[in-house]
Amino acid sequence: MRKHWFRFLKSTWGIFIEVTAEVDLQSIAPANAWRASRRVFVQNTVLNKLLPEEVNYLFCGVQSIAHEIESRTNPDKFVILRITDLMFAVTDYQPEGLYCAIREWAGEEFGFKPSAIPIDFNQSANQYIFTIPDPEAK
Repeated sequence: MRKHWFRFLKSTWGIFIEVTAEVDLQSIAPANAWRASRRVFVQNTVLNKLLPEEVNYLFCGVQSIAHEIESRTNPDKFVILRITDLMFAVTDYQPEGLYCAIREWAGEEFGFKPSAIPIDFNQSANQYIFTIPDPEAK
């Protein structure tokens, strides 16, 4: 089990998200998980605590780096990412941060550096702007 802290600060407030997750390699595809790629699945014990938008950012984050995970694991095994806990301060939080947090967690777990996601601060809106690639644009 690994914890990762995603932190980003460009203003008087920042985004802090703690992801706790573990990896399980199995010979059989899990029945109770979301498929992110041919061999990468996501099990989330905290899904019922998240809004659909938040679940989507987590899942899309895994999908965006699933090829990296597959290239670093046994090709005969299914990879199950089990997200066991998420912590964040609701006052200093944007759901887009979940996309970046799970990508960074996976990078640490599997030994790669995910591509950077540009993040800017819009002072007049008092919010961070994440430039997340469109998965359909590939």
